[in-house]
Amino acid sequence: MSTSWTPPPDPTLHAPRILCLHGGGTTAQVFRAQCRSLIHHLEPHFRLVFADGPFTCPPHAAIIPVYQGMGPYRRWMRWAPSQAAVDDDVVIEKIETQMRGAMEADAKLGADGEWVGLLGFSQGAKVAASVLYESQLRGQEAGEGMYAGWDGEEEGSVEGLAGGKWRFGVFMAGSPPLVSMRGRERARGTMPRPGELTDNSWTDVQESMYRLRLPTVHVHGLRDGGLPVHRQLMNVYCEKGTTALVEWDGDHRVPIKSSDVKPVIDAIFNAARVRLSSLSVYPHMQMKLTSFIRKQESRRICHNV
Repeated sequence: MSTSWTPPPDPTLHAPRILCLHGGGTTAQVFRAQCRSLIHHLEPHFRLVFADGPFTCPPHAAIIPVYQGMGPYRRWMRWAPSQAAVDDDVVIEKIETQMRGAMEADAKLGADGEWVGLLGFSQGAKVAASVLYESQLRGQEAGEGMYAGWDGEEEGSVEGLAGGKWRFGVFMAGSPPLVSMRGRERARGTMPRPGELTDNSWTDVQESMYRLRLPTVHVHGLRDGGLPVHRQLMNVYCEKGTTALVEWDGDHRVPIKSSDVKPVIDAIFNAARVRLSSLSVYPHMQMKLTSFIRKQESRRICHNV
């Protein structure tokens, strides 16, 4: 007599969710594979969901040896003159459509946790930072303390782009500048536009303007040729005191080894604890975060003794 096997329930279905944005010249499927170690260490506390960029492009040279034939490969914005110019509003609309598509597809799988964070690699990190900044602006306009005054006491209810309540960001090998994800900054001409060809020359950022104040984690490979501009994203475009830096001995890729990934996990949990501490809907989450961080701190203390 044969018996059918029933898979165990997915432990992340009700967990807070992080939307993940891949780099240019790759795909959501490839990025999920690259983030397999992050996924393993974050479950069941967070659910990671991966979105595809809206525009097709050739594969990034770095992924061809392992992920060749997994196209069509995609990007979020232009990075080369050969890529066709697209109207700014169309770019924003397409980015939001892709984000929403991934979020809605995840809901059909039965997931219902709140959308709380953005994680991006390379060009995906630029987009994630820009979306997070746009959420910060929405909160400022709504007069919420969690954004405007950064007192960390108000829960906040303002939805950002694609409907997520984006509270923190994880930027791996991310480069400046932030790009405007709304019409107001474009009209003022104070931020690069999402439809134009942006590079790292946009460094004129005033001390008190156009800086992210929401918690961000920055993951930098010390052998990455883009390291100077990755540091610029953190030091110039993010408010001092709201960032966490994780450096590892690698190049332009996602860390895989547990010894490299664990500091990233620690930093993500710390950023989440700052922003989710006031969420009454996740008391169990807060307890798990606190317990996890205490264990990590105890291990570090024991290691240093």
